[in-house]
Amino acid sequence: MKKIFAFILCIILGYFTACIGEKLSEEEFSILWQEYLSREFVESFDEQQSSKQRREIMDTVLQDFKISQQAFYSYCKAKHPDKYKLFDVNP
Repeated sequence: MKKIFAFILCIILGYFTACIGEKLSEEEFSILWQEYLSREFVESFDEQQSSKQRREIMDTVLQDFKISQQAFYSYCKAKHPDKYKLFDVNP
């Protein structure tokens, strides 16, 4: 009985640990980035967006896809620093 309990506890802890350490794949990043670009185009057809406006657009994309801002911006900073600079995110 103790072994079954320990096994179930390990599964539950593993699940919560995976959720906390949310990681993004390149494919997920690409999907989010394409959605961001399409929304930015619609909202700023004739004007340049500020970094604050870009962050607001990206944050709504992340919210719609239920991705944490921390996971996205951390991945973006590490793997796509050129794109990260567009958002002017403070560390």
